[in-house]
Amino acid sequence: MKLFRGREDTTTDEKQPSDYIANWKSSGFVELRGTKSREASRETTLWLRIDEEDVLAFSHALIERYLTEIPTLRADNAKLRAEIRNLKRR
Repeated sequence: MKLFRGREDTTTDEKQPSDYIANWKSSGFVELRGTKSREASRETTLWLRIDEEDVLAFSHALIERYLTEIPTLRADNAKLRAEIRNLKRR
């Protein structure tokens, strides 16, 4: 998981999801720490409360995204298979 200042221009913190789990399991909060300025001279801590409904909603959104991507992936797969067949014929 990555925490960004602004868009994806500067990563301010990066951890594995497992680094957040112990605190989340005990309190329901995820601690997000990052810098407020590019020079990293000012830091901030945000607490994000994530409950079971949030986890389910994110899981559902992820499944929906995968289902949306499947047709594109299948088309890409078919093109790559055709390219491989053409390369084998050479």
